[in-house]
Amino acid sequence: MRRSTHSMDEGERIVYFHGTPGSPDELLLFPASGLTGCNGLWVLPRHDHHNGLSSDQYFDALASEIAAHFPNGPIRLVGFSLGAFIAMNVVSRLDNRIISLDLISPAGPLELGDFLGQMAGGPVFRMARYSRLLFS
Repeated sequence: MRRSTHSMDEGERIVYFHGTPGSPDELLLFPASGLTGCNGLWVLPRHDHHNGLSSDQYFDALASEIAAHFPNGPIRLVGFSLGAFIAMNVVSRLDNRIISLDLISPAGPLELGDFLGQMAGGPVFRMARYSRLLFS
């Protein structure tokens, strides 16, 4: 993870985008990042809302949620795996409030190509895609 050029303080606003499949528990994988102990950390509940929206509407809605959750001050975005792709699409929608964008193992949507056979995590993603019940 790229460390931001500023020091993390209690007033810092950080939005974490987890992977898909994934959860906020991913943060336990990065103890040295200091994210888990940050009071200003918010894990955006992006799977809870926005069904049926176009991609642009979805990213706009996420940016609106972030702006409502952190109405003032600079914001740091951190994205893991597919969450990095989401963070990159949201960053431009928050004007000049973003002070850093940290990407951890960035990945793109599987719909962009036939990647599963070449991915180290391919079997996990294949199970998540085709056998949701078994995966859960």
